[in-house]
Amino acid sequence: MLDAISQVLTTDISWLWISARTFGICAWLASSVVVVVGLVTSTRLLGTKVSVRSLTRIHRAAATLTLLFVLLHIATLVPDPYAKLTLLDIVIPGQAPNQTLATALGTIAFLALVVVSLAGLGRGHMSNKVWKVLHSVAFVVWPLASIHFIVMGTDVMASWSLGMIAVVGGLLVLLLLRRGYVSPKPAPRRVPAATSMAAPRRPQVDRVAELLVTRVIDETADAKTFVFTASPDQAAGFNYEPGQHLTLRIPSDVTGSVARCYSLSSAPGVDFDLRVTVKRTPDGYASNWLCDNLRPGMRIQSLRPAGSFTTSPGMSELLLFAGGSGITPMMSIIKSAMHRQDARITLVYANRDEKSIIFREQLLDLALAHPGQLVVHHWLQSVAGIPTSSDVSEALAAHRDADVFVCGPKPYMDLVTTTALNFGWPQERIHVEEFRSLDGDPFAPRSTTGAAAAGPSRVATRIAVAHVELDGDSHVVEWPEHSTLVDAMLDAGIDAPYSCLEGVCATCECKLVKGSVESAESAHAEGDRVLGCQVRPTTETVRVKF
Repeated sequence: MLDAISQVLTTDISWLWISARTFGICAWLASSVVVVVGLVTSTRLLGTKVSVRSLTRIHRAAATLTLLFVLLHIATLVPDPYAKLTLLDIVIPGQAPNQTLATALGTIAFLALVVVSLAGLGRGHMSNKVWKVLHSVAFVVWPLASIHFIVMGTDVMASWSLGMIAVVGGLLVLLLLRRGYVSPKPAPRRVPAATSMAAPRRPQVDRVAELLVTRVIDETADAKTFVFTASPDQAAGFNYEPGQHLTLRIPSDVTGSVARCYSLSSAPGVDFDLRVTVKRTPDGYASNWLCDNLRPGMRIQSLRPAGSFTTSPGMSELLLFAGGSGITPMMSIIKSAMHRQDARITLVYANRDEKSIIFREQLLDLALAHPGQLVVHHWLQSVAGIPTSSDVSEALAAHRDADVFVCGPKPYMDLVTTTALNFGWPQERIHVEEFRSLDGDPFAPRSTTGAAAAGPSRVATRIAVAHVELDGDSHVVEWPEHSTLVDAMLDAGIDAPYSCLEGVCATCECKLVKGSVESAESAHAEGDRVLGCQVRPTTETVRVKF
């Protein structure tokens, strides 16, 4: 060691060159940390073992050090007589007299780093789409800098250099695979023009499954998160969209069981398991039974995920109003949007007091990890009182282009919805999630819930034809006049989306494209949104789109 130091002290090489080399190595090491931490965070390799907030702080600190070391690297190279470089050689690719290509790659990496750094500084002042494009430039920084490091360096064959390159390169490949950038494209799905009328058959996937409880998390004094795992043969039926819910079957000494809908607080692509967060309701049977009795290792029956309280790809800005346990579908929407980085979100979360805030730490972590993309406003009744229409209007005024999502206690939802409508918000851009107790039994066999339950006196006298577009596929089914659309689809073997069959959950909501239908409440014409579990045909041909 002493001999090595003595050799450095007596060398003829300029101290500027030694400093430039040192700063360059430090810059490459810091950039490697940036890439590794960024990939670990985005791919959730460590799950919830490490706080997102901690990883984000490391990521930002390493990025700052990278830029600092690069600037010092350049500042010591330009005046060094050994390097013989000018400032133009540094900032214009291909100008260097020696090692022109390698130096040019380093210059491009430096310019890309400047773009990424400016994007980070100005994230709160630009759209999320613009920020995503600018930040994606970071993918070229480390590879180009590594090539520059290898060609220009003298110690890159050291084991530590090769090890770092292997780790970062492996994580980069993993990220690309997780994001689907290099995975083979699936063969395009053939969309038939129409399927022939078929004899009744069972849907391919059973609607009812038994979920295994793997974990119970205490969120607050009166709220718990239940983590479920579906069996391998049922897992395919439990793919879901952010904001959807599960319908759970709760044992009852009085009726045998009751069915209740609970929003998924997990997010597809982010959480491996299904998560449902339940807050105790005063005098509520199901919520108290779950919080008091459900333990890891137990199993509970559930219908497949359902619900229309979801986002669509065209929503670039979301304004979320949550109250109490209404945060559960919002959490799914937020985590999914942050993972995909496809929307800017403002959350207004109302609670009685600070102790009542569900997911407080998770929301803080997400906001810190995604500055400018996620903004969280807490409204505490103990501090600011009950929110008023003017309070809601203030939030609406700042986000006129946003889609509004509302979930929470009914008075709170009514306040937000009424205020938004009075503010001039289009009805189609207001999305409300509200669950009521289910009167029927959605877990009952189909023979007791479909048209057959109407009895022999309800004999169909006319058969309509329904043209149904569902998940990109087109179907043609026979639709008896006394059957609902959902019944007709299930009888034809089509896996219709539904949950409660009572017109409560809106899972079966579809657009009436052609023809007319009627329900117990009213008649519907073309262009209406209707509930498939409630409507019956009044014309010979009906066309709907889910």
